[in-house]
Amino acid sequence: MNSRQLYILFTALCIGGYSWLFYSFSLGQRADIILCPSKLFFHLSCPGCGTTRACIYLCQGHIGKALLLNPNCLIVLAASCILPILLIHDFVLRRHLLVDVYKYIEGKLHKPYFWIPILIFESLIWIHNLILGI
Repeated sequence: MNSRQLYILFTALCIGGYSWLFYSFSLGQRADIILCPSKLFFHLSCPGCGTTRACIYLCQGHIGKALLLNPNCLIVLAASCILPILLIHDFVLRRHLLVDVYKYIEGKLHKPYFWIPILIFESLIWIHNLILGI
């Protein structure tokens, strides 16, 4: 993927992610929309199930409730804060810091010492979601 495609992808992810979060935030507890293919077809939660609700709880200041629902909300929160800053930084200064960060993380993901803890963490979240029926 070239730099231009990467910027288009990350811009679309930011716009889509923030739009989804604001839409879900406006619905509050009335949201019964299920987008997860695992939940739709197999009626099983995936590690990402509950992340939107957890992010909403986090935005409302209910940190414990958010972490109990899905700890992935911390990753989403960090990405949703850092990604727009990197996009604006690169656009204004005509730099490629986002591309450099992306390549660095992509390089790390090829190393077992990096992805094995992530796999274990996500597996634990999946088990947590299945037990709680999220």
